[in-house]
Amino acid sequence: MAPGPIAIHPDIKDVAPPRKDTLGLPEPTRKRLEKAGIDLSQGYPYRPARPLYLDDVYKIRNKHRDYVDAGTRADPEKKALFSAAEKVIDLTTHIGTEIVGLQLKDLTPQQKDELGLLIAERSVVFFRDQDISPQQQKELGEWYGEIEVHVSINPYQSFSTLTSRMLPTLQRPQTLTAATASSTSGPRRRGRHRHLARTPVD
Repeated sequence: MAPGPIAIHPDIKDVAPPRKDTLGLPEPTRKRLEKAGIDLSQGYPYRPARPLYLDDVYKIRNKHRDYVDAGTRADPEKKALFSAAEKVIDLTTHIGTEIVGLQLKDLTPQQKDELGLLIAERSVVFFRDQDISPQQQKELGEWYGEIEVHVSINPYQSFSTLTSRMLPTLQRPQTLTAATASSTSGPRRRGRHRHLARTPVD
């Protein structure tokens, strides 16, 4: 029997079937995912069905999508964001800033907008020791626009639109969360994207 429609687009009928891998997870990673309610009973990672034909892939993003950059709503001086931080460290003259003492999951709407502007200005912003679940990472990403769907890459477990870009063995509990400027907005538009990436800290 032919596989059913893929979840990310109901009109796509011709798909490669799902595949299940079972990789050993480091205990800290397993605890973090289980704490967030991620179902690991079907193996990790679970690779969902994917389109067989390029024309079907194009159907996923073939409509105009309005986009407003969160940074355009921000206070240019970023008072709400900077005043809540213990320390703000510019790592170089023009690129890279570390914000100390803030949890991304607790940012107010105003602080999120100001973070968006800071990312646009500094290219990459680092936050250490974040207690943030995959669901909260997804919610934060959605503040800045529609999350990119990678139809040919396995998504983060249980989230069809959030891609894990690292092997589980590299996801250590002591991490930086880096918010970087690089984003989709309208159809086939290339511009500034904001990615949240968990990066090991030695």
